[in-house]
Amino acid sequence: MRRYVPLLIAGTALIAAACRDSVAPTTDATPVSTLELLSDQSFSRFVSRTEGAGAQTLNFTFTKAAGSVQLGDFLLKWQDNSVCDPATSGYGVGTWKMSCAAAPSDIPITVKVWEDNGRVYADFSPDIRFSPDRNVTLTVNRPEIVGRRISLRMVAEYSIYYTRRVGDTRFFVDEAWGDPEQRSHFDTRTGDVWREIRHFSGFVIRTGEEEVNPPIGPISGN
Repeated sequence: MRRYVPLLIAGTALIAAACRDSVAPTTDATPVSTLELLSDQSFSRFVSRTEGAGAQTLNFTFTKAAGSVQLGDFLLKWQDNSVCDPATSGYGVGTWKMSCAAAPSDIPITVKVWEDNGRVYADFSPDIRFSPDRNVTLTVNRPEIVGRRISLRMVAEYSIYYTRRVGDTRFFVDEAWGDPEQRSHFDTRTGDVWREIRHFSGFVIRTGEEEVNPPIGPISGN
């Protein structure tokens, strides 16, 4: 068993988590440079050659009609005509809020979901982005936040972060740093944590099962 400690590079830090059995590597559908991924965003990272061996692979259809699907801990919901046409929309930092033509047909999606090192992950393929005038959300329920006061610590520990591998390094990105509409929201009556997303490929949130260390460094004020 091995403990991976996030290395704070700038802005919001990811939580340090209790150790769990490590799992085998995943791959990304679209190559991306570190600078492209992290431009003008807050991020932390850890280096690992072993993650994902215990991942469950799920398949679903992202329909042109509105829909929802449960993917491990993550509930994905979307409005009609949410997906941008991959043939014309482009993908990457700087495109998330650009208008786009809707995809002409339903799109089959593969997602790997797994738990590792005190966090749960969902990695989606292929990479697609969503129309900025449609609403696509991820929701995770965390009963342990029920009845708690929403604090900066809770925001840091329980936010849903964008995550992506570049080579052997997995980056955790606080997209709300540059786009407040992507911040995580917390319902302490139900335990739901949710956020709007503008694209796939991967997302991560703590499991909530274990005590974690306090946040390292500053937290996004958005």
